[in-house]
Amino acid sequence: MRKLFLLIGFFSFLFFIPTPIPAQETPKYKNQGELWWSPHISNTYDIKKVLVDGRGWEEERKKVSVIKLHDLHLFPPWKAQWLELGNQDDEIKFLNDQELKTTLENLKKWGIKLALEGGSVKSWGCNGDMPAEIALAVIDRIEKLGGKVDYITMDEPLISGLHQPNSSDYPPGCALTIEQTTQATANYIKKIRAKYPHIAISDIEPWPSINRQEIIYFLDLLAKETGGYLPYFTLDVNYALAKVNKKDFSQIAKIAADVRARGMKFEIIIWESGYNYPSPLDSDKAFYQNSMGFAREVHSLIYFDRVSLQSWNNYPLYFFENTSPWGFQKLLRDYSNQYPPSLLPTSPLSTTPSTIPPPTNFPVSVTAAAAIITPLPVSLCFSCSPARPLKSQGNANCDGQIDLKDFSAWLSLYRELKTGISPDHGLLTALDFTCTTATQTINLDLEDYLIWYKNYLN
Repeated sequence: MRKLFLLIGFFSFLFFIPTPIPAQETPKYKNQGELWWSPHISNTYDIKKVLVDGRGWEEERKKVSVIKLHDLHLFPPWKAQWLELGNQDDEIKFLNDQELKTTLENLKKWGIKLALEGGSVKSWGCNGDMPAEIALAVIDRIEKLGGKVDYITMDEPLISGLHQPNSSDYPPGCALTIEQTTQATANYIKKIRAKYPHIAISDIEPWPSINRQEIIYFLDLLAKETGGYLPYFTLDVNYALAKVNKKDFSQIAKIAADVRARGMKFEIIIWESGYNYPSPLDSDKAFYQNSMGFAREVHSLIYFDRVSLQSWNNYPLYFFENTSPWGFQKLLRDYSNQYPPSLLPTSPLSTTPSTIPPPTNFPVSVTAAAAIITPLPVSLCFSCSPARPLKSQGNANCDGQIDLKDFSAWLSLYRELKTGISPDHGLLTALDFTCTTATQTINLDLEDYLIWYKNYLN
């Protein structure tokens, strides 16, 4: 009997012994620099609550050194164009003077620096002049309200220069050579530096849409045109595109090595990146899981001198975790806990320029290789935020009702198509009410009108 009790006791111990909790995986490579965060203009969460009110994310921002705003947040004419398209005022994250002044005061109080992102070469500004005018107008406005811009990140000038203006490629471009794109980018940089020489300007380019050879050739040419290398280079990785085209992810480490060999620092953008492609990105949870999966993948390859958390998608719909358990706040907190930045807001600015001289000659020109990249199917079909009429019901601008504004926007674009004008691709996806992630096709026709009319009458 005693043996029986001993056996029962032994097996009870085995049964009730707590299961060890696996330790959090230590990343192979770390973020050895700053952590940046950037709200995107198409998300429905209100950046005014994040930046102007500022309550509810005190712990997360202790690790954020820089907040990067898009010129669309800050350039008044952009707001006018947005409203002309029938959008509601509350759907644009434009900051009026008082809101921007309060934001600038908050950033100073929090010890967070300010960066701007915007075009330097775009289809609407192929020589760099207009993009520079917009950037200078935004900086002037910030300075007038008592703030300071420390960084500018140029939004993919190389690919914008190389792409055709009316092709299916995104973004639409200027049909320039790499050499011409370099001259236009240098023109933009020189205009900014002439008035604000303290601002550290860096470049973002996508991979694999632009390959390693093109990127480095462009950076070398740009250094020669501007008198030296930029302090930073940022790689925007499209994970899904690389997988579809069977690209070698070790190229990321090789690009980083090339960049650092020129005295520049290397940054990566952490976003969902199509990590779970072809599964649709249809929720805040999917954005969070894809972003953390992508982070795990790239942190297994190389260390980074700076990391930016960003989104170009409709998701996440929300920032604050009390609104969405998978909002941007959770991603910001979990990522920064797992991959903590080495430099915090109290650290000095990392704007030291490269001391390595640019090359003096270029014996071989590089031709654009973007044509060998097989693009992913169109995946810009989106839905309106919860509690609003569905886009598939004719709600083109995703406001609170289906009305004549939706019809006016649809009719204008329909007429353009009928007269042979190539419309903006983003508008097509917004006004094709039958566009779905499942079909991945865009077709603006009278069926869309009938959908709008039926729901307008109801």
